[in-house]
Amino acid sequence: MPKYAIEPAPELDHLRDQLKHHLQRHKISMNAFAQRHRLTQSTVHRFLTGRTKRLTPAVLGMLAYAEISIDQSLPSAPISRILKAIQAHWGGRAETVDAVAGIIEVLVPALTAAFDQSIRGADDEVRTGQ
Repeated sequence: MPKYAIEPAPELDHLRDQLKHHLQRHKISMNAFAQRHRLTQSTVHRFLTGRTKRLTPAVLGMLAYAEISIDQSLPSAPISRILKAIQAHWGGRAETVDAVAGIIEVLVPALTAAFDQSIRGADDEVRTGQ
């Protein structure tokens, strides 16, 4: 099955720089960092060299070990838009917090998968000439 190009998440460059700075500041090699935090060397290497294009659970764990907050690195415009939508349509009732969070946790992966599938379908149509 062919691989499809995925655009890197925009916040990753900043997070990569922060992790590189962390390694330099603590005078620790990529391999030593991986061993110390029970990560694979390849996971750390792929992230630092830019091959990892999304915030995966492994990357989030790696950043947590380095005490790098992703909240400061997330692009503010999309977060702001989501927060405005929540504020406009959610009544703020404490008993609905879990429901709203659950909806976001279910919908985001489903929407991402559907979007990725539609891109693959469009690529297939281009390749086959349909």
